[in-house]
Amino acid sequence: MKKILVIFLCLGVFLCSVSACKKDENTIIIGTMYQPGEPILNFVKDKFEDKGYQLKIQLFTSFSLPNDALAEGSIDANLFQHEPFLNTYNTAQNQNLKSVLAYYDCVYGGYTKKNINSVDEIPDGSQVTVASDASNLSRCLYILEAAGLIRLQDNIEIAMLENIVSNPKNLKIVPVSTELIAQTLDDENTYLGIVNATYAITAGLSKDQLICMEEDPEHINANILAVRSEDVDKKWVKDLIEVLIDEETIQFINDTFKGTIIPYCKKVA
Repeated sequence: MKKILVIFLCLGVFLCSVSACKKDENTIIIGTMYQPGEPILNFVKDKFEDKGYQLKIQLFTSFSLPNDALAEGSIDANLFQHEPFLNTYNTAQNQNLKSVLAYYDCVYGGYTKKNINSVDEIPDGSQVTVASDASNLSRCLYILEAAGLIRLQDNIEIAMLENIVSNPKNLKIVPVSTELIAQTLDDENTYLGIVNATYAITAGLSKDQLICMEEDPEHINANILAVRSEDVDKKWVKDLIEVLIDEETIQFINDTFKGTIIPYCKKVA
């Protein structure tokens, strides 16, 4: 009898512990990067909490982690990526994360710390650093092609290094983890690095150091708010989108990032 009582007591303690660990339904955890996601989410935090929620911000330093965290349920949404990146992740990991808002465009382009003003001044044989993940590598290569530094095979959707058919300056194009590209600009032989705005802002790079950039008139690479598929129609998602796209938030983005981050605000779901 005593053993049975002990078992029930232990079970009760366990259930209480599990209950205590469960996140309140109105506590919403959003994963993002230090720039530009954190300041934007901090700006809307009070607005979102006025709607009855508690907003927690989970910061990441690598693009490889926020989708895993969302898929496993440790966060409720993330704000850091464009849809092609999400699609690549979903395919590779057999997941079904969903975009619910195409939120803002990030200036994505080639920065330099050398004393040059255009890509024409990049010396032959110089090193150029690009993103190593497939979706961003393709973007980088198309930026280099648009700048006249390389030519790619025709009619390809996702460009890889092997798709380069012409490299007149014999540039050494080196794939690097996205978060490290800005640091490579301090290398003696690196004359150009294709840097995402997230890391350009963090590294203190300025528009004066930007000598080529991506054109994206269809906003294919707009950064998105992503959630799990079962949460797409949840009220908290709609309420979060509402505070993210209101006029005060858009003004904050424009004033803070001065053209480096450009609001787009197209609801996907």
